[in-house]
Amino acid sequence: MIRKHSLHSGYVEEALYQLGSIRIETGRFKTAMVPFKQMMKDHPDSRLLDRAVYNLAVCNSRLGKNQEAMRFLDLFVRSFPRSSWLGKARKLQ
Repeated sequence: MIRKHSLHSGYVEEALYQLGSIRIETGRFKTAMVPFKQMMKDHPDSRLLDRAVYNLAVCNSRLGKNQEAMRFLDLFVRSFPRSSWLGKARKLQ
């Protein structure tokens, strides 16, 4: 029997995160934001959400949208004060 995975499956979250990460690695910052924003919308309890929010700040920064980048950094620091990515976020500020 094949089980279907719901939209809340960890596989979907992981796939969205990986898609965004690959786009960052290839310099496609604008399109990288799409899966990260989808994670925020559809998977607010994801274990990868801190990384998605951080990467949204990175993408905006690389696109010269510094005000938007700071908005995501502020959201990151407020929402994930114990994240292992906090040091990276502080360097980006």
